[in-house]
Amino acid sequence: MNRNGNQQAEIYANSSGLHITTNSFSSGSIQFHPGTFGSTFTLFQNGYAGLGTGSPHAKLHIANLGSDEALRLENPLFPTISFYTDNIFRGNIYGGTDGLTVLTPVGGGPIRFYPGQLINALQLMPNGNVGVSHFNPQAKLHVSGNLISDFVSGITPHLLLNQGDAGYARLGFENTMGRSWTIAAIRDATPANDQLNFYNEQTNTDRFILYGNGNATLSGTLTQLSDQRLKKDIRPLGSVLENIEAINAYTYYWKEEQNDKNKQVGFLAQELEQIYPELVRTDAQGYKSVAYQNLVPVLLQAVKELKAELDALKTKMPR
Repeated sequence: MNRNGNQQAEIYANSSGLHITTNSFSSGSIQFHPGTFGSTFTLFQNGYAGLGTGSPHAKLHIANLGSDEALRLENPLFPTISFYTDNIFRGNIYGGTDGLTVLTPVGGGPIRFYPGQLINALQLMPNGNVGVSHFNPQAKLHVSGNLISDFVSGITPHLLLNQGDAGYARLGFENTMGRSWTIAAIRDATPANDQLNFYNEQTNTDRFILYGNGNATLSGTLTQLSDQRLKKDIRPLGSVLENIEAINAYTYYWKEEQNDKNKQVGFLAQELEQIYPELVRTDAQGYKSVAYQNLVPVLLQAVKELKAELDALKTKMPR
């Protein structure tokens, strides 16, 4: 084909098929216009092909300004897109009656999703582990992220369970024997009534309930590990009556509006710390708490000392 005396393109056929070529020194393209110039298939010398566009920016660039499909793969069984590097199969995507499947070869790498940036990747490992923002997940679901400041402000947790109504959001546990425990949480119109429940499936009972006001209910016996084999530097407590006399008990109300509004009975941690510092703990914010249950040995020792004094008085009394 000639234009102004210059050969622009030629069409020829041989044993390898039909060939359409342009002048190797031309910067032109091969364009197909089936009816209108707006619906073109364009081939450029750099190997780029445009379908619906005359300016492709990839090896295959499909442009569709309408609402219909831009690309359809159809096969009686599994329409498939395959991926290779150096003629080595790396994976494929195929669809069927059971849904869309993304497949990598046996011994191949993971499947990764990068929604905008690498740190937000979702990674599916060949061993079944799933990593969220983690490139080497060590569990079936491994969630990673530097969200410490968000935890403090209560904005963005690592994992959020959302119930679609005003009911409980639940997290369940089971094995081959069946369901065992469910952790359920609910928000109430009154913050003090929020609940976190540990529900036992076999007994159909809430075994532990933590309320928004800080109160908790345990439907059983709470024990502390106290095996002698685990302890060292064991010494008798010694006399405690003088210390007991120095401890003051109080009634009080909590300042925090969301705490239990009922009258409380207890100690002041700062006072108790001066007498029995081992019964008081101080957290990172400087607030102090008391191990009330650890006062039991002190009170027991006090009763024994009082009994000893009473027995001594009895021996001095005339009979």
